[in-house]
Amino acid sequence: MCSSSEKNGLCTKQKVYVIPTEWASYPKGTLDCIVYSGVKEHYNRYNTAKGASITIGEVSAKAKLYKGYVWMRKEFDQSQKPYSSEYSQALLDNYACKHNTNAITTLSAFLSISQFQP
Repeated sequence: MCSSSEKNGLCTKQKVYVIPTEWASYPKGTLDCIVYSGVKEHYNRYNTAKGASITIGEVSAKAKLYKGYVWMRKEFDQSQKPYSSEYSQALLDNYACKHNTNAITTLSAFLSISQFQP
């Protein structure tokens, strides 16, 4: 799925993400699956994971690199670095969706009631 240069940035198996604090309340397996699915969909269309846009609940964010971390920067955030009041760190497994049937079931239920948009 990822080019060799992206494997060090956005597409490694487990990666520290800087996510909007609003997303931190979702179950880890569900969050893993949503982020992975959004990044994968973007990669399949544009051949890069950078710029993947994901909406969870009411909060939209785009993937970018910040000091070696994947920063899911909020859609209208123009700052050049994440501020602790707006973002949290999360260790996400990019491949949890493939290997965790509970996460897939949870994602299916979540998608039926959320505003998720890859």
